[in-house]
Amino acid sequence: MAAFLVSYQLNKTKDYPVLWEEMSRLEALKTMDSVYLLDWRNDSPDDLSAHLTHYIDEDDSLIVVELVTKPAKHRCYKGTQNWIEARF
Repeated sequence: MAAFLVSYQLNKTKDYPVLWEEMSRLEALKTMDSVYLLDWRNDSPDDLSAHLTHYIDEDDSLIVVELVTKPAKHRCYKGTQNWIEARF
Protein backbone atom coordinates (compact mmCIF):
# COMPACT_ATOMS: atom_id res chain seq x y z
CA MET A 1 0.00 0.00 0.00
CA ALA A 2 1.27 3.47 -0.83
CA ALA A 3 0.48 6.92 0.62
CA PHE A 4 -0.98 9.60 -1.63
CA LEU A 5 -2.03 13.23 -1.57
CA VAL A 6 -5.15 14.06 -3.57
CA SER A 7 -6.26 17.59 -4.38
CA TYR A 8 -9.17 18.66 -6.54
CA GLN A 9 -10.90 21.70 -7.94
CA LEU A 10 -14.60 21.24 -8.43
CA ASN A 11 -15.87 23.84 -10.86
CA LYS A 12 -19.14 25.73 -11.05
CA THR A 13 -19.60 25.58 -7.24
CA LYS A 14 -21.36 22.23 -7.46
CA ASP A 15 -22.06 19.97 -4.50
CA TYR A 16 -20.05 16.77 -4.44
CA PRO A 17 -21.33 14.43 -1.72
CA VAL A 18 -20.59 11.43 -3.96
CA LEU A 19 -16.86 12.29 -4.08
CA TRP A 20 -16.76 13.04 -0.36
CA GLU A 21 -18.52 9.77 0.44
CA GLU A 22 -15.96 7.87 -1.65
CA MET A 23 -13.08 9.62 0.12
CA SER A 24 -14.67 8.63 3.41
CA ARG A 25 -15.10 5.02 2.22
CA LEU A 26 -11.39 5.00 1.31
CA GLU A 27 -10.63 6.29 4.83
CA ALA A 28 -8.95 9.37 3.41
CA LEU A 29 -8.01 12.13 5.83
CA LYS A 30 -9.16 15.62 4.89
CA THR A 31 -6.20 17.89 5.62
CA MET A 32 -7.43 21.10 3.97
CA ASP A 33 -10.57 22.17 2.14
CA SER A 34 -9.83 20.24 -1.07
CA VAL A 35 -6.84 18.14 -0.02
CA TYR A 36 -6.84 14.57 1.28
CA LEU A 37 -4.20 12.07 2.38
CA LEU A 38 -4.90 8.39 1.86
CA ASP A 39 -3.47 4.94 1.54
CA TRP A 40 -4.19 3.22 -1.77
CA ARG A 41 -4.05 -0.51 -2.35
CA ASN A 42 -2.01 0.04 -5.48
CA ASP A 43 1.25 1.93 -6.05
CA SER A 44 -0.02 3.82 -9.08
CA PRO A 45 -1.14 7.46 -8.92
CA ASP A 46 -2.69 6.88 -12.35
CA ASP A 47 -4.90 4.09 -10.99
CA LEU A 48 -6.08 6.22 -8.07
CA SER A 49 -6.72 9.17 -10.37
CA ALA A 50 -8.71 6.97 -12.77
CA HIS A 51 -10.74 5.63 -9.85
CA LEU A 52 -11.57 9.09 -8.48
CA THR A 53 -12.51 10.59 -11.85
CA HIS A 54 -15.68 8.48 -11.66
CA TYR A 55 -16.80 10.76 -8.82
CA ILE A 56 -16.18 14.16 -10.43
CA ASP A 57 -17.42 15.93 -13.55
CA GLU A 58 -15.49 16.27 -16.81
CA ASP A 59 -14.74 19.96 -16.20
CA ASP A 60 -13.25 19.37 -12.74
CA SER A 61 -9.54 19.12 -11.93
CA LEU A 62 -7.73 16.47 -9.91
CA ILE A 63 -4.12 15.78 -8.99
CA VAL A 64 -2.77 12.67 -7.28
CA VAL A 65 0.76 12.65 -5.85
CA GLU A 66 2.47 9.61 -4.36
CA LEU A 67 4.22 10.51 -1.12
CA VAL A 68 7.69 8.98 -1.07
CA THR A 69 9.15 11.19 1.65
CA LYS A 70 7.64 12.68 4.78
CA PRO A 71 5.57 15.72 3.83
CA ALA A 72 5.87 18.99 5.71
CA LYS A 73 2.71 20.68 6.91
CA HIS A 74 1.56 23.90 8.50
CA ARG A 75 -1.84 24.46 10.12
CA CYS A 76 -3.64 21.56 8.51
CA TYR A 77 -6.81 20.01 9.89
CA LYS A 78 -6.76 17.90 13.04
CA GLY A 79 -5.27 14.44 12.56
CA THR A 80 -2.84 15.38 9.80
CA GLN A 81 0.29 15.16 11.95
CA ASN A 82 -0.74 11.78 13.37
CA TRP A 83 -1.45 10.42 9.85
CA ILE A 84 1.98 11.56 8.65
CA GLU A 85 3.81 10.22 11.72
CA ALA A 86 2.11 6.82 11.37
CA ARG A 87 3.48 6.43 7.82
CA PHE A 88 6.85 8.18 7.80
